[in-house]
Amino acid sequence: MINIKKWTIGIAVLGFYFLDFAINAVQACCRFLIVDIPPTDQQEMGGAWSAWMNNLGSVVGFFAGNLDLVKYFSPYLGDSQIKILANLAVILLVTCLGITCLSVDE
Repeated sequence: MINIKKWTIGIAVLGFYFLDFAINAVQACCRFLIVDIPPTDQQEMGGAWSAWMNNLGSVVGFFAGNLDLVKYFSPYLGDSQIKILANLAVILLVTCLGITCLSVDE
């Protein structure tokens, strides 16, 4: 007999691995922008800003994971904490990448 709970957990874990690889691919492209776009004398500052923003995102994500997001976003972004966190991550990722794509001239 098929154990649905084990399959669900396995698919969820696999989904997070795919998400992790996708985020790493996006971050690699963003790192290349820091090298390609600014002049040589500003690349160090661009790297510092990138690290600062990345760490800020980690801290904000940590605190967002501790909030009761179901209470605030329940009918709109999902019915569980993990669904809401995933949807918020997608919205923020698409928004930030959209701004980057529209504002960077190569």
